[in-house]
Amino acid sequence: MFQRKNLLIREAKKHPIGQNLDGSVKKRGIHCKNRSLFLLLATIALSVVTCYFYATQEGLVQSQINEEDIIVPHEEVLEKAEKDFQGKKQEAEPNIVIANVQEEKKKSINHRPSCLDAQTHGQDNPCRFDEIGKYLEESAKFTSVFPQNDAIPETRRIPAEQGNNSTYILEAREKGPDDGSLTPLVDYNPSLLPLTDDLDPVLLDHLTGRYHKQISDEDADRVKYLSVSRSTNFHLCGGSVRRANHTTREHSYMSLALLDDDLKPIPGASASIRFGQAVLPWNCYKRSKMDAFLDFHIIAVRSTKGNIKKDQLFVITFDAPGAYIFPIDIRRVPAPTNDDSDWNTTKIKGKAIPMILESSVGEYDDGETLKFYGSGLQIRLMERRWANGTNKYICTAYFKSNFMDKWKNYHIFDVKQQDGSFDTYMEIRPHNDHQVRKVNFYADHFHVIEDWEFVPNFNIITPSRGGYYRNRTDVIESKEETFKERWSSPAFPHVPFRGTTCCIDLEYGGGKDNRQMVKVGISHTVSREGRIYLSKFYAFETESGKFHTVSVSGLFCLGRMISDDINAESQIFPVAGQFVINEETYDCPVVTFATSLVEYQADPNYVVISYGVNDCYSRSIVVSKERIREFLGLQMEEENETDVA
Repeated sequence: MFQRKNLLIREAKKHPIGQNLDGSVKKRGIHCKNRSLFLLLATIALSVVTCYFYATQEGLVQSQINEEDIIVPHEEVLEKAEKDFQGKKQEAEPNIVIANVQEEKKKSINHRPSCLDAQTHGQDNPCRFDEIGKYLEESAKFTSVFPQNDAIPETRRIPAEQGNNSTYILEAREKGPDDGSLTPLVDYNPSLLPLTDDLDPVLLDHLTGRYHKQISDEDADRVKYLSVSRSTNFHLCGGSVRRANHTTREHSYMSLALLDDDLKPIPGASASIRFGQAVLPWNCYKRSKMDAFLDFHIIAVRSTKGNIKKDQLFVITFDAPGAYIFPIDIRRVPAPTNDDSDWNTTKIKGKAIPMILESSVGEYDDGETLKFYGSGLQIRLMERRWANGTNKYICTAYFKSNFMDKWKNYHIFDVKQQDGSFDTYMEIRPHNDHQVRKVNFYADHFHVIEDWEFVPNFNIITPSRGGYYRNRTDVIESKEETFKERWSSPAFPHVPFRGTTCCIDLEYGGGKDNRQMVKVGISHTVSREGRIYLSKFYAFETESGKFHTVSVSGLFCLGRMISDDINAESQIFPVAGQFVINEETYDCPVVTFATSLVEYQADPNYVVISYGVNDCYSRSIVVSKERIREFLGLQMEEENETDVA
C-alpha cells in the first residue's frame, strides 16, 4: 500500500536476520530480539505465540498491525533504517526487520501530551497547538501530498526548478496578456467525495467509468474518491498576493480528479474548468478582474423520493456576497469528447461542457474561449436561462437562485428517520452557537434556474446597504454558552469560530445496546494578529432534532508536509512553516485550512482529513477514529460477555 514498503523490506533483507527469515515467518510479523534464539525458533518452526512471548520479555515495542506488516522495535532503530534507505552508511542492528516505517514509527511513538493528563486532574497546564497536532498525526495510517492536477497543461504550471524562486512566481502572476490566460495555476484546498455504495448505482458507474465499454471493471474498481480542489493564479506560494489591483485577471478553476485507495490520482482521470465562466453569464463574471467563485466542494444528495441512494451531485462554492450551490453531472470518459447524446440518466438536461474546444464556443460570447483542461472527465451544468424561457440575465437575481446564505463554509448532512427515509440539513455555524436549517434537494429535474427550491417557502432579504441573506425564521439554534473545551490553550485575540468541514458519523459508548452516534466536524478560528489558523474537533447529536453540541476539543494546528508523505516528491514549493503567538514559536504553517473530513474506505477505523497549506499546496492525513474520540472524550468501551451473548 505504501510507496516505501517494498524498498524498506529489501533494505531489511541486507541484514543477517532479514536474510534468514522464512517468508511465512516474515509475513506473520514475528521477530525476536535474541538472534540465536530466533534462528533456533525459526528452524524448529515453533508457534507465533511462543516467539511473541520471548519478544515481549525482551521489551519490544508492539503494535496492532496488518498481517503483512512487521513488528518494529525502538525509535532509534527506525531512524537508522531510514538512513539506510536514504543511502547513508551506518551499521544496522542484526535483529531488525522493518516494513512500513511511516506507519509504524508513528504508532510506536504515541506520546500522549502531558498537558492532557494534567488538565484531567484539574491542573492549569495549557496545551501547545503543535504538540496536540503532532499527537493527532502520530495516529495516522499514512500521510499524503496531493500532486498538481494533471489536467492542467505544463504551460500553466510553475516549473519545478522555479518552485523556490519567489521573484519568478510573483512576476509570473502578472504575465500578459491581461486576460490572465497564461498565468500559472496552483492547486490547494482539496475536498474528497468517497465513492461508496450509498450512491445510486447509475451515478457510481458514471463516476468510476464502469458504464463505458472501453473502461474495464478492473480500472473502474480502482476508483475510490472524487477529489475537487481550487486551481488558481491567486495563491501564496511566492509570497503575499492580494486579489485586487492586478494588471491581469484572476483565474479560478474547479479541478477534479479520481483517486485510488492510497489517495493517488488515477492518471488521465481528471478535468479542470473555469467554473465562473462556465456557470455565469459573461456580464456577471466579468464585473471586475476577480473571478466569481473560489473554493469548491462536491456533495452527493438524495433528489428522488423513494430512492434511499444519493443520485445527484451538487457543487458548493463561494464568492464575496456568500455561498452558492449548483447541480452538476460528472462522468468518466476514456478520451475527450463533446458528445453527450447517450448521457440521459440524470436530471440535468444542459449541454455538456465542450472538452474539445473551438476558438469560439456558442453562448460564451465574451470574446474569450471557455477555459477547460483535461481528457478523462466530462462535466455538465444546468442551462443558463430562467424557467419561463427568457434569456435576460440579471446578475443579482441569478446569484439568488442558487444562494445558500451570506457567509461561507456551510456543510450538508443527512439524518435517517425511523421510517428509513432521510432528512437533509445545512449546518450554518458550529458548536457553541450551533445553527442548522433543513434544506431540500428533491426535484423532478434541474434543467434551468429556479427548477428547485433549496430552502422552500423562505424569502431572500436584500438590505438597503447591499448584500443579501436568507430569512432566518427556520434556523434551528442551540446555544451552549457554558460548554467547556476538552483542554485549555494559550489565550490570544481571535475571530469567532467558523465552520471548516463536516461531517463523519462517530460511534461511542459501551455495549452493543448502549452505543451512541454523533456527527463530528472540524471548526477553525483565525488570530487577529498574523492571521494564524487553528482548528478544533466538535461533535453534535441528531436524535433530539435540536442538534445540541456534545463535545468540543481544544485547539490544535495541522502539520506541514514531511519527507514520508506519499507523493512528497511532487511538491515543488518550500515546506518550512512556523508561527508565533504570545512570543512563543509553534512548529506549524500559518495557514492550515481543513477542507474535507471523510471516512477512509480501506479501513473503517480511520478518517481522511484533507487541508490546504499556506494557500499553496494540499495535504491529507489518514488518522484513527480512536484518537478523535480521545480528543472529544467520547470513548468506545469494550463489549463484555453478556453483550456478545
